[in-house]
Amino acid sequence: MSSSSDPAQRPQRHVFRQRAALGAGGFLLLVMVVVVVTSLFDLSRGSVDVILWCTAIALVVWVVLLRPSVQLTQGGLVLHNLVRDVRMPWPQVDIVESRWNLKIFTPQDQGYSAWAISSQRPKPNVGGSGGMLGGLGALGQLRGSTGRIATEAPIGPSERAGSAGAVAVQVQLAREDYDRAVGAGAVEKQSGPVVVRPALVPILALALAVALALTALLT
Repeated sequence: MSSSSDPAQRPQRHVFRQRAALGAGGFLLLVMVVVVVTSLFDLSRGSVDVILWCTAIALVVWVVLLRPSVQLTQGGLVLHNLVRDVRMPWPQVDIVESRWNLKIFTPQDQGYSAWAISSQRPKPNVGGSGGMLGGLGALGQLRGSTGRIATEAPIGPSERAGSAGAVAVQVQLAREDYDRAVGAGAVEKQSGPVVVRPALVPILALALAVALALTALLT
């Protein structure tokens, strides 16, 4: 996400996932597809069990590794976790922590963690300066003009893309875009509470995975 001061110049939606989860999930899904396709040529009892197990594993991989994400939209912040979705209007985004994983706090001190975004080891410092000092300098910038969003861990240019620290910066920039747009009269001020809802599709996917696994075990 760029740091342009014009909110209209930015895309309306940004989706963040970590590459490690996407890579592992994609690889596992590919393996499951290959095994299922191979098993279709021999529909014996053992092959059917293999298909059931592979389908169950694929469903779990999608729920755990591929679906979770953090989305920044004009309407606010959306956390897609394992079995629940959290929608936060921008006025509800107050403090962002990134020490262990991305966690968003409201002005009422309610915290919501993002399953998809965890902290990562910073990149090696090739500039020769102290990594902690660089991080502290960027931390001051992260607080920004609004003064409402801060992070618990230092955020610097050495943060890896998709890490909790890097995404925390993007959250802050999007919140500042919203504040500027409201101040300029470009958008109406948002209102409303944080909405937490069960994610029905992942819940059904996990239930189906359990049913398939039990079928494979009992048949």
